[in-house]
Amino acid sequence: ERRPFAPGLENHHRSTNHFWGMEDLIFLDLKKPSKADLQKGLWAFISISYSREQADSHMPAIGEVHSLRESSRQISLKALSDANADDSVGLLARYARLLTSMGSRFGTAVDEALRRTEAQLAFTWNDALRPEAKCTLSQLGFERACAMFNLAAALSYRATIQNTADADGLRAACQDFQHAAGCLDAAVGSAAGTRWATYKGLTLDVRPAAFEGFRALMLAQAQRCFFERASRDAMKGAVVAKLAAQVGLFYKEAAGALKALRDACEREGPGGDAVEGPAKKKKANPYFQDPKANMTRDERERYQAETADKVAPPLLLSLIAQAEAQATLFESWAQFHAASEHEDAYEYGSQVARLRRASELVGEAAAKAAGVPGGEACALAMNTAANSIREAEAVAEKHNATVYIERVPPFSSLPTIEPKAIVRPTLPSELAPPAPPPPEEDDDGRDSALD
Repeated sequence: ERRPFAPGLENHHRSTNHFWGMEDLIFLDLKKPSKADLQKGLWAFISISYSREQADSHMPAIGEVHSLRESSRQISLKALSDANADDSVGLLARYARLLTSMGSRFGTAVDEALRRTEAQLAFTWNDALRPEAKCTLSQLGFERACAMFNLAAALSYRATIQNTADADGLRAACQDFQHAAGCLDAAVGSAAGTRWATYKGLTLDVRPAAFEGFRALMLAQAQRCFFERASRDAMKGAVVAKLAAQVGLFYKEAAGALKALRDACEREGPGGDAVEGPAKKKKANPYFQDPKANMTRDERERYQAETADKVAPPLLLSLIAQAEAQATLFESWAQFHAASEHEDAYEYGSQVARLRRASELVGEAAAKAAGVPGGEACALAMNTAANSIREAEAVAEKHNATVYIERVPPFSSLPTIEPKAIVRPTLPSELAPPAPPPPEEDDDGRDSALD
């Protein structure tokens, strides 16, 4: 089970992959839901929309839905572990699939039918980034987005416990990360165009920027698995360089989206305690002088970042710092592997130029990762990489200075490395709906409510 890694943060890395340099893989935390009486709400919906008789006849099925939600809730209240990861993924996927099916069948009809009635559903979820914050909304779409988030979190955890020292474990980790990205994509789909996604008090972890950032983070780690495999198999340097460049690009996208989320903390507050209905506009204070009013653009951006850091959750700030460090590190790895192509082509001056740039970049990456709370594994990976890259640079410099004596061209004159994406968001097979049975008709010719 996970244990505290730094004050106020949890260890979001695993140590089983240390030998292969993948001990800094990150998993998402589960959101914690409160109890919700689905049994009462669904019975009332069927009773209102169909008939009381149908509602009574579907009580066993309604009870199963309620029990599945409660089982999923219990998973979220406990720490994921190596022993329960597979079962947790299976159960969370079943609940997410059920909510998807209900959304396809009923749309927002459940929400509308129960609005302002005693049976109105209320779904309360805590923030995965700031656990003391929570929001309560009465919409199944919100519940589905949160369920998809938790499934993505469980998949990301399972990916980090795979034995990536062998090809099968690396393949399984890559697949789980892509599936996690697919679940986050589905969560974005649940939020698109919905009323709940615009609520002022929505927690940080289910805002669009969070979904985008976490999805890019999962794709970066899936692409890393391909990069690791290509590196171990000693594939051509040009191929490995392109894979590394794309890893860096995914990490850069993740950092950008999460920084936008951080900046929203300064503009809108960190969220939590959302309420139904549109947010009310605050009256302007005529005596208030906006400190950003007379700033230049650069000064304003710096002020917003500094202010946001005071209110943004520490875990979010840690993830941003680690993503930025990893983005720079994989730019470095791209240059490192591209340098081997120059060596094979007897272009020793260009090889040195690439390795010099790689050394500069890995130094920047190590500086970004240094001292980040909860990012000790990331910092260790940076230092290990820095040693390897600088050693290779020193050897190439020595050989060129004593044997080849080639002119070292400016780095800017070298060809740009084109990134190559191998991974994409995909949904896990557990979310595939079972083949639907033919609809049954009641005596009055209407379809059965939950068939």
